[in-house]
Amino acid sequence: MPLVAAEPRGALVSCPVCGATGASPLFRLDRVPALCNSLFDSAGDAGEVPLVDIDLVACPSCGLIWNRLFEATGIDYGADYGNPLECSAIFREHRDRLVERLARELALEGKTVLEVGCGDGAFLRALCRATGADGVGVDPSCVPQVENRGPGTIRLIRGEYPLRSESIAADLICCRHVLEHMPNPREFLETLENDLAPHGRILIEVPNAEHMLEVCSIGDVIHEHCLYFARFPLAALFESRGYRVELSEGFGRQFLVLAAERIRSREEARSAAPTPELIEATSSFGARAKERLRGWRQRVADANRAGQHLAVWGIGSKGVTFLNLVNDGGRIAEAVDINPDKEGRFVPGTGHEVRSPRWLREHPVDTVLVMNQRYVGEVEAELRSLGVSCAVDGVLG
Repeated sequence: MPLVAAEPRGALVSCPVCGATGASPLFRLDRVPALCNSLFDSAGDAGEVPLVDIDLVACPSCGLIWNRLFEATGIDYGADYGNPLECSAIFREHRDRLVERLARELALEGKTVLEVGCGDGAFLRALCRATGADGVGVDPSCVPQVENRGPGTIRLIRGEYPLRSESIAADLICCRHVLEHMPNPREFLETLENDLAPHGRILIEVPNAEHMLEVCSIGDVIHEHCLYFARFPLAALFESRGYRVELSEGFGRQFLVLAAERIRSREEARSAAPTPELIEATSSFGARAKERLRGWRQRVADANRAGQHLAVWGIGSKGVTFLNLVNDGGRIAEAVDINPDKEGRFVPGTGHEVRSPRWLREHPVDTVLVMNQRYVGEVEAELRSLGVSCAVDGVLG
């Protein structure tokens, strides 16, 4: 997972993309973990994680959503931070589709790819092996190394971006699930341009705010994400600096992918403005989110009164948020994840110990709550392979 250097800020009053003021209140969460993607070595440490408030507002001009209370101070994107998803075959399929697209559309053999926020380097490796490019990955949480096993050389650098020691003339810069962490995205884009070759391109992938709004995915609202991009503000950010952009959706509409190519003249954003349906989904999100949260709290309480045992499956940002919002009184028995690196670690806030799916063989539950609808079929197949019989229900996304 990311990240790059982010300066401490006060309340974010004006829109970080277009500068407009007069943002509309959208949704508020109080006392949630400051870090959702860092697990801990003990329940005690997990219970001492700082709690923060989130106050989402929406720009009346471009439609960007941001947390006006975001404060970067205290966020540590170090070795313990990250939520690699490659353990899931469904996610790997999404990653591979994106790699295939880039290999098909761009001639990268012998050229340089820079990935900012490369995590463990899985995407960069796959891309360089498919294209013959040389890759440089930067991330505070990665293991520094140099690999020469494929047609290109891959170098992973542990540290914050921008690099102080060198500049890179990259033919392609990839930033996947990084931009939403940046309180000043215009300044971040300017920094990327310092490492972009004259005819280079930029690939951005972010959570899709349109999907979050439409399906009312409360679990996507986390403190680390200070910005929430729909199509129009994401395109406007790049087009205002003279890029031609191509936007697409991926992973069941949960992600937005932007491909940007620099052109000579700056031009106004030409992407489609927010639709009436999106405007309605934005204005009604707060009320719908509160109602959904009340419903899940009631459902979990009813299950407990009936003597039923529940497990949350997927201890990423959605799972951590869900546990902290509905687990009053320890009502959810188990926290499960397929990533073996998470096993035996503890969830920030609630202190649940993360278990592997095998744990459910000896510790049966009545219902597994899958934090992302996209993974329901995969979870059901995993449970069948383990001989575990229980209900499975998708919760978010």
